[in-house]
Amino acid sequence: MNNWTRVLSLIWSTARGGVVGILVSTAIEALVPATQVVLLGLTVNAVLNAEDAADLLIYPLLFGVVACLSLLVTTLQGYCQASLEQKVSNAFNLKLMEKAGELSLPDFEDPQVYNMLQLAAREATSRPYQLFSQLVATVSGGISLVTVTGVIISWNPLVALLVLLSPVLPVLVNQLFVKRLWHVERNRSEERRRGQYLLALATNDKTYKETRLFGLLPHFVNTYREMLERFYSVDMAIEGKRGAAGVASGLAGVAVTVVAIFFAISDSFAIGDVGRLASYISAISAVTAAAQMLIGGFGQLFEHTLFLGNLFDFLDLSPAHERGDDLPKRTPGDGEMVDPQEIVFDDVTFQYPGQSKPALLNFSATFSPGRTVALVGENGAGKFTIVKLLTRLYEPTSGRILIGGTDIREIDLDVYRGQLAVLFQDFIQYEASLRQNIGFGRLENMDDADGILLVAERARLMDVIEDLPHGLDTQLGKWFSEGRQLSGGEWQRVALARALFRDAPIIVLDEPTASLDAQAEEAVFEQINVGESRATKILISHRFSTVRMADEILVVGEGRLLERGTHSALVSAGGVYAQMYAIQAKRCLDC
Repeated sequence: MNNWTRVLSLIWSTARGGVVGILVSTAIEALVPATQVVLLGLTVNAVLNAEDAADLLIYPLLFGVVACLSLLVTTLQGYCQASLEQKVSNAFNLKLMEKAGELSLPDFEDPQVYNMLQLAAREATSRPYQLFSQLVATVSGGISLVTVTGVIISWNPLVALLVLLSPVLPVLVNQLFVKRLWHVERNRSEERRRGQYLLALATNDKTYKETRLFGLLPHFVNTYREMLERFYSVDMAIEGKRGAAGVASGLAGVAVTVVAIFFAISDSFAIGDVGRLASYISAISAVTAAAQMLIGGFGQLFEHTLFLGNLFDFLDLSPAHERGDDLPKRTPGDGEMVDPQEIVFDDVTFQYPGQSKPALLNFSATFSPGRTVALVGENGAGKFTIVKLLTRLYEPTSGRILIGGTDIREIDLDVYRGQLAVLFQDFIQYEASLRQNIGFGRLENMDDADGILLVAERARLMDVIEDLPHGLDTQLGKWFSEGRQLSGGEWQRVALARALFRDAPIIVLDEPTASLDAQAEEAVFEQINVGESRATKILISHRFSTVRMADEILVVGEGRLLERGTHSALVSAGGVYAQMYAIQAKRCLDC
């Protein structure tokens, strides 16, 4: 019932006019069957007793008035339903997106959360409106049932009772199988999500080259087909049993209806009222339909309530850092943040959920404004964990991260992230215009063409812009019409321009020039150092041609700070850094 309240409350706040229109039109439409039953009886008796056909003209006119009213009401109802359905679908899909925005990175690294998201996404588009629509239909059936049954009771209560009992068993049987299907669908959520992943692999431009060249497509298609066939086999087995049970229960309902008709005929014969018999038959048909709608409606409401639970389970999900015992809690923070000050990692330790040892252990380091600090180490050394903690994608298990002496957890999260510009190694190639691709760095300045061109020049993108047919307004990528695909190096420069456009006091660059040649790399770093001279810059790279440009280098291994210093000092020290540099330098010489 709580799900009903939440759905109806949101629907009412989304489109009150549509709700009122549907309720009024439904109430009027629900009175039509009883009106027709009474009118039919009057018409039959009038025909039997009339001396002149002219005396009967009023009855077809009355039927016509009822039919016109029903047509107008149905038309109004259809318009309101179409409007409301779209508004409700939009509202719940937006809620789904907003909820995803509230979750933290650990949530998106948890398969169970993905299962919940997949189940919720299946329900968000249509299920809330279906609940409302079915509730209205059930109320309509209830009104029709009460009014027509009232007419039958006035003639013969036993007939009314039999007619009401006829649809009960079929509906209960159907409800049993609905619950079984719900359990099946809930248990297969991860396998269904795996199937969607296979479908994406087969239909995505970013996976096309490898899946085709490796001959993987037939394998993916066969795996997907086998999954669909398993689903079909299970579903059809349930549907077969539901059909058999439905026939058996339906025959029982028909038997009850036949008995009701027998009593109706007997009653009409006893009083010699042919009009009563015609009304009886019409009323029995109307009550049977209304009862089926009402009781069936309860079954449908039961189904919608079950499946809406999947949607609200996700909407009610607390972020991982709030619900998990193995993750540090995220504090809301309400403090402000001023321009760059010293960043200090103070004895920071962090352990990922489910892992046996810390990814970062008693890590302490200082990052000063106006300087570029490079993080170096083998894969899994803890470099990216440092970035995740600095950007508050995770919170430290212990220790503190300070900016100007203030724990970053005391700063409002949105305010804090507004002061960060991050270029990830797996940056997004937005299927949007070049202007948007850069402007996404700071949405409020999207219309600042001069600012966009300035960072584009610093990222060495001007030659790309000149070659594009519509300059900054050229659609990038291949998903939409007139899209122009860029090379890997050009996309990386676009992502770099986006980070620079953010104009943030803290800049994090993860392999920012991996797709650039040596000349372009040097030019880009020169622009960054000149244009962002006051910013705190943190650089992650495996290329020592990139790392050596940093003011200071931190060597990280097994979650600990192993060495720190300039490139020349660390090479001279002959430690871990020097060994890594020598290996890479030898590879370059061998080339």
